[in-house]
Amino acid sequence: MAWIDPHWDLDPNEDARRMAREHPAPDTPHNRKINRIALIVSLVVWVCFIGGAITIAVYLL
Repeated sequence: MAWIDPHWDLDPNEDARRMAREHPAPDTPHNRKINRIALIVSLVVWVCFIGGAITIAVYLL
């Protein structure tokens, strides 16, 4: 049986979250533009996904 180190990092994303807290991305116009584009793209993807699901549901009824 393998010995388990009690101090092993059980959360591999903890370091990334700590770095994000300690060094947040600068709030520049360029970053705001990228965030706006990412938000619009994600909303379009969700609308297409939900629209497709509704279309399939209507087709199957």
